[in-house]
Amino acid sequence: MARTSPQPHSRVILWPRRALVFSPMNKVTQHAHHASALLTGIDGPFGFKPAAGPWMSVRRLWISAGCMHQLDCARTTVAVLFLTPGRQDHDRFCQTHGIGPLEPYKTLPLPSRIPDMDAILAGELCGAELDDWMEAMLGPAPQRFAAEVRVEKAAKRILERIEEGWTLSALAKDLKLSPSRLRHLFRARSGITPQQLRGWFRMHSVSAQLAQGRTLTQAAHQAGFVDSAHLSRSFKRLFGLPPSRVLRPQTRFALHGDGLETLQAESTVQDTLRP
Repeated sequence: MARTSPQPHSRVILWPRRALVFSPMNKVTQHAHHASALLTGIDGPFGFKPAAGPWMSVRRLWISAGCMHQLDCARTTVAVLFLTPGRQDHDRFCQTHGIGPLEPYKTLPLPSRIPDMDAILAGELCGAELDDWMEAMLGPAPQRFAAEVRVEKAAKRILERIEEGWTLSALAKDLKLSPSRLRHLFRARSGITPQQLRGWFRMHSVSAQLAQGRTLTQAAHQAGFVDSAHLSRSFKRLFGLPPSRVLRPQTRFALHGDGLETLQAESTVQDTLRP
């Protein structure tokens, strides 16, 4: 499907537990995602460097949650498809694509449906058709973060109060576990810590608020950040780049799923963050 309209600088599309982000990210410093991700260079290859390896040129790349890495995207627009945090989406994708469940990263062949990415970036593939595309790519969204009951309960409690401060001790007490036991169990069964789950969904919440027309300042406060500087520091620590590179005035946002109608009149960022 050919592009027929000018391209936005960035596009952020959110489902309740997944996200698809298009952005020319340039250089990205060392970081590790809290959710496994599939990266695709839309208009060419990009540079990838794992923490313990050399730079390599890639076009399509799988990165597991927790894998420390750097990127050098130069002028290439990269699509980053974030899976649901935890093991459910991760394990299914690995099984489908022949990836070892503990492999930190793997290069993958470029799909025959790369024009779909062009159409999504252009806003031509959207609404219910985009939901169908997502399900064809990843399968139905998992309803659980982990198969282990206590880990699932902990994850749900974290998300119920995503904007509130809480301690691991209080969460463990609710589940009749010691803090160290909860942290170990949570990481062993989901691949991330409780704090990392909260951190990922706070960023998801910021983007969802922007998709609904709120300003960056309002979105930051709603997600529990003290101010925009607090949001900027957390964003850079999680994604390796300042939010001003992705959450720009030109960025287009769309929100899908969970009984919500897709925002057909897509939102843009209404105020700015300092780099």
